[in-house]
Amino acid sequence: MIMNILSSDNPQGGRIRLEHIGDESGGEFVVYWMATALRSAENPALEAAAAFALDRGLPFLIYQGVFASSPHASDRHIAFVAEGIPALHQALVERGMRHLVHIVRDREIEVPPEMLGLFKRAGLIVTEDFPCEPYPVWREKLAASSGRPVYVVDTACILPMQIVGHPSDRASQFRKSTATRRAGWIDQMIHLSDTPAQWSGDPGFESAEITDEKIPGLLASMQIDHSVGRVHDIRGGEATALNRWRAFLDGPLDRYAEDRADAAMPHAVSGLSPYLHHGMIASWQIAREARDSNTAGASKFLDELTVWREMSYCFCRYHAEHDTLEALPPWAREALFHQANHRRSRPSLDEIERGLTGDPLFDLVQQSLVRHGTLHNNVRMTWGKCIASWMQDAGEGLQLALDLNNRYALDGSDPNSIGGVQWCFGLFDSPQPQATLRLGTVRARSSEAHLRRLNVMDFTIWVKRPRGGVADCLVIGAGMAGLSAARTLADHGVQTVLLDKARGVGGRMATRRFEGGVFDHGAQFFTVRDPVFGRNVLNLADAGVISRWGFGFSGADVGDDSDHHTRFRGTRGMTQGPKYLAQDLEVHLQVKADRIARTSKGWEVFAGEDASWHGKSLILTMPMPQVVELLAASDLITDELQEKLGPITYYPCIALLAILEGPSGLPDPGAIKLSANTGPIAWIADNHMKGISPNAHAVTIHAQPDFSAEHYGWTDEQLAPVMAAAAMPYLASPIKKQILRRWKFSLPKTLSTQPILPVQQYPPLVVAGDGLGGPRIEGAALSGYAAAGWLLSLP
Repeated sequence: MIMNILSSDNPQGGRIRLEHIGDESGGEFVVYWMATALRSAENPALEAAAAFALDRGLPFLIYQGVFASSPHASDRHIAFVAEGIPALHQALVERGMRHLVHIVRDREIEVPPEMLGLFKRAGLIVTEDFPCEPYPVWREKLAASSGRPVYVVDTACILPMQIVGHPSDRASQFRKSTATRRAGWIDQMIHLSDTPAQWSGDPGFESAEITDEKIPGLLASMQIDHSVGRVHDIRGGEATALNRWRAFLDGPLDRYAEDRADAAMPHAVSGLSPYLHHGMIASWQIAREARDSNTAGASKFLDELTVWREMSYCFCRYHAEHDTLEALPPWAREALFHQANHRRSRPSLDEIERGLTGDPLFDLVQQSLVRHGTLHNNVRMTWGKCIASWMQDAGEGLQLALDLNNRYALDGSDPNSIGGVQWCFGLFDSPQPQATLRLGTVRARSSEAHLRRLNVMDFTIWVKRPRGGVADCLVIGAGMAGLSAARTLADHGVQTVLLDKARGVGGRMATRRFEGGVFDHGAQFFTVRDPVFGRNVLNLADAGVISRWGFGFSGADVGDDSDHHTRFRGTRGMTQGPKYLAQDLEVHLQVKADRIARTSKGWEVFAGEDASWHGKSLILTMPMPQVVELLAASDLITDELQEKLGPITYYPCIALLAILEGPSGLPDPGAIKLSANTGPIAWIADNHMKGISPNAHAVTIHAQPDFSAEHYGWTDEQLAPVMAAAAMPYLASPIKKQILRRWKFSLPKTLSTQPILPVQQYPPLVVAGDGLGGPRIEGAALSGYAAAGWLLSLP
């Protein structure tokens, strides 16, 4: 049977190829790794795998992995896939097929051992022929590790990529070379009348049962990017894809040629790109029904679907470096290189990502991308041209555009999406006779001109529309966790209010002025180990908010602690970062929350007798002892919450801020670490050498954690002389002035295993902070992202 499918007499045989040779002997079953064709109908990979099983006389199994290690894995992308799993599972079960769903929560695991162990037991492996990362590399690793043959099936293109056999430079070339061959493929489809026996063995892991109610918890449990929130008005799934297509087919398709370019008419386009990307609907089903509709717009729609889309697939298939400048035609690379000096001025990376560049059209489009996960194709072209015209290094510009597209767009990382971004840099185009200053002979596209032909009011209303889910939020605590949560929510269009009892934002990231000196008296620096946090740090550095300090610090008895992780500092003090994050948020300072209470519409936070704030959702980001105290005062503490939050305790820290008469003499880059064996001092930093105190030799001296805990109750008059005397052997100049500061919740002694603690879903209440996400600034930020992501995931 399978030989008939693979034979040249059967047109569908051209969809299937043996990508990796292996040994079939001793195989227990045939496995279909369902990765990018998440549908039960018109799925040639599913049918081919079932045919293999029937031909070999083996039982059959479908494996679907949901991997935290997928590039750009986020709440948004994982939720879209998860939304389609329940109905997909039911449809496969009704066909008598076993469908396993494997959740891999650790992002460090590419090919999980459970998957590898299962696939080693298979006689052969079938999966989709998807040309973009990570799948070609994952397939290669899987084949090498399992030793089994891997067959791949083109489930995306009407005319299979291997039949086309080469990339095309222009749409006219691709259209001409494929038109006659494509017509014969639209109506061809395999559907087996027989179903192989399902494999009933133990896969070595528990198959997940996904429901809508479980999706927020699933997302929160995975090591993914929680700062890219779930989209509620574009749900994943095969049935949703079909309904969307039929609604478009029955109405807007007729005027597609006239209306498709107007982004203010969002329903004039099909919106099927995310569904095609994940294979939730077959492109040939769409093409067949569009062709048979006899509508006026069908011809142009089919050209976009069958020419431009499939040309991009072939481009990615036959260009190994399809996501780099090397894939561009030489004339485009040369033009971009020669005009680089005319692209020196640009918005900051943070302004670009958040849609705050000052370019009205770009900002609206980028905000739509962040909030709703979609880019209308016509404005995507102008959006990409803006980035191309801003970034001096064209390679960096391309990577920025691809990163934003792949991270936020629901069709990100799709070959068609990648081809669209590359077009902005000259792909599938020809040199223009009228060169421009910034792009040379690469086609320019004016955002001002585009704006003039757009109904701006209608487009703005569409972009600013409610995103579904949580509408507003109160955040108590304006440290890094609270600011990260609030910033993420606000960027997604959620109205957010921050409350904090301090005089300024930042919590531990505190900077103080004293006697002409500038002191970082709390957190001294931070490092980056997580890629999500690292991306935001890069944006802050590009905006001039933070700077590199060094790679580590020496000490009298601890040696050099350099570990190749950069130590970052605020450019003008550690508080600069928090102030930047808070600059367009609604923040109320010197507000101490006494009590919280549920209301019919959400939550009310009370501060004193007369002040209160209302919100539909609530995030608590204070130190965990203060969270427990607030919950207890509000009659909301439970034994379970006490058990989870009570054990999280903190070390205090005592800080001596000193003005020296001269240079400190500390080694570069301006700080030393000391162990407890040397006495009460743990850390000495020269803020003048650090670069934040230009007019005074200002030194920050931190006591050891145990010393701080034991002597926290001493008076300033008792403590200051002791700490000054202990620090003097390490300083080259005497102390002229000094002041003491205490920091009660400096560093968590114990941590939770989860970055957040959801208390209840309705009305939503979640706890976040460094006691949950990790003991330092990075952990607090990640916990804040996770809290925001959890709220954004709620329906």
